[in-house]
Amino acid sequence: MGKNSDRLSKLFALQAKFNDRVVPEGMKKYLRGRASQAERNKWLLRNARAIIHEAVELEDSCLWKWWSKDKDIDLQNIRVEIIDLWHFLLSITMFANLDADELYRLYKKKLLINHHRQDKGYSKKIKDESDNLSVV
Repeated sequence: MGKNSDRLSKLFALQAKFNDRVVPEGMKKYLRGRASQAERNKWLLRNARAIIHEAVELEDSCLWKWWSKDKDIDLQNIRVEIIDLWHFLLSITMFANLDADELYRLYKKKLLINHHRQDKGYSKKIKDESDNLSVV
């Protein structure tokens, strides 16, 4: 993976340091894999909700309102919202006990499945969620 892997690992390290700052002291065990199922679920859900809301903020920076007279997208804010999404994506990834190397490995496995689905003419008829079971 080389240089790009190092950069991804650095993003994980930077986010972990930021999480140490913003996650309440008593809840830091969630970041270190020592949480109960209920605690882990709570933090996964919190981050999933944050991702949804950041995605909506990104959407609002795009020209999706057909009734609006706006003609220019706000590319600067779009980039900010994408970075905000990355903050929460990195956090939720860590709450799921994945590091940069494991994320990369699982991403490649899932990408093969997605290519296979496209090769077969992706549709609800041929989609089989059981193929996702191999992403471990």
